[in-house]
Amino acid sequence: AGIRCGTDAVKRAKDFNAWVDQNKTALSHITELDLSMKNLSSLPLFLGKMSQLKELDLGGNQLTFIPKDIDQLCHLQRL
Repeated sequence: AGIRCGTDAVKRAKDFNAWVDQNKTALSHITELDLSMKNLSSLPLFLGKMSQLKELDLGGNQLTFIPKDIDQLCHLQRL
């Protein structure tokens, strides 16, 4: 079973980077990530390390940069 990481988990952290720092070891086990409506202009670099990610919600962001290692997400089924 994978780990879901939704908006509520990220909201509880003081900021997104703090949340990532606290959860680095779990990143490779997360299967669903909701980053919708976060005012992102680029994807976080750590996404390439989320090897089990199957669903990624980026709706409502104005993305202008996508890191090269996004192609490492071989399990991604829904974007």
